[in-house]
Amino acid sequence: MVDIYNIEIVLLKGDLLNIKVSCGSGTYIRSLAYDIGNLLGVGASVKKLERTGIGDYKLKDSIGIEEFCRKDFRESDLESSPFIISVEKLLEKNGDIYIKDEFKSRIKNGSPVKGNMIEDRGAMAFNSFNPGCLLKVRDGNGDLLAVHKILSKNISADLEVGSLKLTKSIIIF
Repeated sequence: MVDIYNIEIVLLKGDLLNIKVSCGSGTYIRSLAYDIGNLLGVGASVKKLERTGIGDYKLKDSIGIEEFCRKDFRESDLESSPFIISVEKLLEKNGDIYIKDEFKSRIKNGSPVKGNMIEDRGAMAFNSFNPGCLLKVRDGNGDLLAVHKILSKNISADLEVGSLKLTKSIIIF
């Protein structure tokens, strides 16, 4: 399903239409241009496309790669810079899973999470984890070990079978 929240005409000059679109993820703007052209009976294509934001992250808060490469960053910049976002901040809305300390080195070597590796932390909302979603894998102290993609369609049920691969490694720290 495609969600388009707003379409604003910014400029109409000759055969050039400049629009600003506010939409949900999965929206193909080139397809939208094609559909608009078909509705008008004239055809259409995209001349320029610029993404100005994704969620809480806005283009106005960023810098270009050239400027980024010219900067001399210190470790303190990681906490204070508006255009450097930590993995913790970037994935703050994603779930956490805690690994028993005995499996910490296996996770750091890229192993998938299996049911028998998970530390019991009380009622975890495994049913809210969907296949393809990213989650943070932490050790018993809460330190971030890795980011994994969920493979399982039903983590709660698959936890019962301790040997099933529930996730795959995306990033290791």
